[in-house]
Amino acid sequence: MQALRDWDYEGFRLVHQGLHQPFLDPVFWVISSTGLGYVQAACILVAGVFALRKSGTPVGLGSLFGFQRAVWWVSPLLVSLALSGIASSLVLKRLIVRDRPSQLEFAVPQEGFFHNSFPSGHATTSFAIAWTLLFLTWKTPNAKWGWVLMAWASLVAFSRVYRGVHWPTDVLGGAALGAVVASLVYVIFASRIPAGDRG
Repeated sequence: MQALRDWDYEGFRLVHQGLHQPFLDPVFWVISSTGLGYVQAACILVAGVFALRKSGTPVGLGSLFGFQRAVWWVSPLLVSLALSGIASSLVLKRLIVRDRPSQLEFAVPQEGFFHNSFPSGHATTSFAIAWTLLFLTWKTPNAKWGWVLMAWASLVAFSRVYRGVHWPTDVLGGAALGAVVASLVYVIFASRIPAGDRG
C-alpha cells in the first residue's frame, strides 16, 4: 500500500506541479467543466436532437421512427450518466474517507472542494458515457465516436489531477467504475437497440 501511496503522491506532483503552465489553466478549466453532470446531460440531449434531424424525415410516420432512434441513443447515455453519478458521489464518496491532494503544502488547487476525494465524479461519469457509446457501437462505423469520447474522458480525468483536486488513483478508480456502470447499461440496452441503428 505504501508503494501505491508513493506512486499517487509522485504522480500528482508530476501532473499538478511539474506539467503546470499558466496558458493551460483556462484550457483545462473548460475540459474539466465538461465533466459536470448537467453539462454532460445537455450535450447528450443536443446530440439526440442532432440524430433526430440527421434522420432526414421531418414529418409523418418517418418522424416517429427518427424520434425513436434518437431516444434509443439518448436513453442509455443518460441512464449511464445518472447511475455513475449516483454510484460515485452519493455512495462511494460517502463510504470512502479520503482527503484531497489539494491539502498538500505545494498544491495550488484551482477549485474548492470539501468532501471526500475517491472516486472522481467527473472521471466516473465521463468514462461511463464514453464506454457506453463504445460498447453499443462496437464493430460498427459509429465506433469512432466511442473512441473520440474515450479520448475526451481521458482529458477530463487528467484535468482533475492537473487542477489539483484529485489523486491519480481517484481518476483511475472513476474510470474503472465508469466501465462497470457502462457494462451494466450495455446489458440492459443492447438487445433493445436494433443492429441497423448502431452503425
